[in-house]
Parts: sequence; structure tokens; C-alpha cells
Amino acid sequence: MNTSNPFDKFEEELLIRNSQQEEKDLRANFWWRLLAWFIDFVIIFFVTFFLMKFINPDNELIQNMKIIDFEMSNSERLTLVMYQLQVSLIVTVLYALMDILLAFTPGKIVLGLKIANEDGTIAPLSKLAYRKGLLLIIESVALIPLIAPETLNISQILSTVLMLVFIISCLFALGDKKQTLHDMIVKTAVFKIRNIKEVENNV
Repeated sequence: MNTSNPFDKFEEELLIRNSQQEEKDLRANFWWRLLAWFIDFVIIFFVTFFLMKFINPDNELIQNMKIIDFEMSNSERLTLVMYQLQVSLIVTVLYALMDILLAFTPGKIVLGLKIANEDGTIAPLSKLAYRKGLLLIIESVALIPLIAPETLNISQILSTVLMLVFIISCLFALGDKKQTLHDMIVKTAVFKIRNIKEVENNV
């Protein structure tokens, strides 16, 4: 005979829901994540800009390059884009390693944010690598028109679709769970560092 009290079950479910809500409340909201992204964007932009000049000291076009230049011809602009993509690859790899090995980027650490499991425990490297891999695939395909502008319109359409998917994915962080779509897929979230539980959860 089952003697379990229905009120005990209700209380247990209520405690679980309250615990889950507390975890959501500890997560960084959309605006904190957007600010972290903007800080990273500025850092990447200037690091790439000055690294290009440092790596190519004898290239007159690069040495005369300005942050904003409306007088540049299309051929010069395309040449600079190709150089920029090469340097950006180095910076992107460094950023990816930080995201995977440290679970944060410079923008996140400035704001005291870090990637973790959705329950607030430390995420394993495999999960962080999976998460970063999803982002890199979307970002890489979105750059196809820049790398090969002469390609068929299908690449531009695919690029636009993936960029829209990426933007919509990020907008998911406006919701109650404060997770982007790729976070939901990988079961991660971004927390304030002080709120992350110092326990690794491989699930």
C-alpha cells in the first residue's frame, strides 16, 4: 500500500522549481552578455588592426591603412579584407582556446562572467568545445561572401540565413532562462563567476 503523502510530493516539486528559478536568477542576462560581446568585438578589432601592421611592416597599403577610410578603392579594400581574415584567424583561434580552456573571453572576464553548465556547476572541456564549435561553424559560413565574393548567390543566401539564425539564437537570452539557442542545445549558461558552484558536472 502506498502511504506517500501527496503534500510531501507537492512540496518536493515546489522546492525543485524554486531551485531551478534560483539558478536562472543567477545567470547573466542578455544585456550583460551583449556588453561582453561588444567589449570582445572592440578588442578583436584593434588587436587585428595593429597586428596586421606589425606582421606586414613592408606593405605600404597596410601601413597606410586607417581605421575608417572612405577613399579606398574596392580592390584595395578586398586586399585588406584578405589580410585581415588571415590575422583574424589567429585571433579567433586564441579566443576559441580561451572560451574552451577558461570558459570566458576578455569581455566576459572584465564583467565577471563565465560559461558553466545550466545548473551552475563547472562545465567540462568537451561541452565547452562543442559549444564553441557550433558558434564557429555559423560564424565561418557567414563569412563566405567576404572570402569568396565571386561565389554563387547560394553562398550569400546561406550566409544570410545562418547570420539570422545566430541573431535569433542570441535573442533567446532575453527569455526567462537567459540562454541562447546554442546554450540550450549544449545545456550551458553564462553566470557571474561568484555564482558558479565549484563542482564539475559532466552531464
